[in-house]
Amino acid sequence: MSSKKVFGIISYFPNSDTPYHTETKTKRTKRFFNMLYQLEKYWPNIDIIIIAQNWQGLAIPDIHNKVTIYNYPKLGILKARKKLRKKFLESDYDYLIMMDDDAIIEYADAERYIKEIDDHPDGVGVIRHNKCPLMFCAVSKSIYSQQDMVDIDAEQGQGFEDDIFVATVFNKFPDKAFDFSPNVIKEISFRYDGELGAVPSTWSREKKLNWNYMRSNTLDIVSRLNGGT
Repeated sequence: MSSKKVFGIISYFPNSDTPYHTETKTKRTKRFFNMLYQLEKYWPNIDIIIIAQNWQGLAIPDIHNKVTIYNYPKLGILKARKKLRKKFLESDYDYLIMMDDDAIIEYADAERYIKEIDDHPDGVGVIRHNKCPLMFCAVSKSIYSQQDMVDIDAEQGQGFEDDIFVATVFNKFPDKAFDFSPNVIKEISFRYDGELGAVPSTWSREKKLNWNYMRSNTLDIVSRLNGGT
């Protein structure tokens, strides 16, 4: 039986208070709108929930999908993910498909992706070839109700919460975790080139975080989850 699915997007746009912020906001907005058009193209009948931070009256394009927007001031990455989880668990949807507002969908086998979710009615699935493991991560309500987003805050330089969350649920629910088929979706958010141009992370650049430490700490936590020392 087909489950009731929803795309869940966390989004943040900076103020237009400096030339750098203005340029970043323009590029990120264009990229975000393009993502919405791609979701409409491939999955026009799947609803969308958006955790919108600091949107300052931003209006999204009129698309076929039903879109519900929850507006907030800046929450930060971790709090925004937790807010999305809360809204999902309070809803009547069965499966949440997680996205960030800077995703680039180059290709999707839309029907196959949905079928693989329906083949795992109480599961959690990821796309392994993507460097952002929560992009198109699909998690059932049952599993997400049992496992919150891990308290690792990237904005505090602690590590990458998306990698650790995926490792945690795969470790905790090995019989329900699955990888989507290779190339069922090609999402290239780490390729910062082409006509959309670079879309930098304002918080990471301005905070000058130690990415080597964040990656190392993330790998240490994941290793321990997988039985390492």
